Amino acid sequence: MAKWNDISAHSQDATDRAPKTWEMKGPCGLRIAVTRHIHYPKDQWLLVCAGVVDGQYELEAKHITAAKREALTLVATRLHEMAEFAAREQLR
Repeated sequence: MAKWNDISAHSQDATDRAPKTWEMKGPCGLRIAVTRHIHYPKDQWLLVCAGVVDGQYELEAKHITAAKREALTLVATRLHEMAEFAAREQLR
C-alpha cells in the first residue's frame, strides 16, 4: 500500500516545523499532494495532482487526516470519470 510522505520545505530560521506538504506516489508516475499555501488560511488544505485536477483544488477538510482521505476520494473519482470518457470515445 502506498503511504504519505512529509515533503515539507522550511526556511532555516523557521520556528514552526509542522508538516505542511504531504505526498503520495501512485502508479504510472501519479503524484498526489496535500499542502498548505501561504496565500490561504492556515486551516485550508489544497490538493495538487497534475493531469487529474487543474492547479490547486481547495479541500473542504480542515484536519490533515480528513484532507488526505478527501484528496484520495477526489482523485479516484476523477480517474474513474476519465476512464469512462476514454471508453466512450473508443466506442465511437
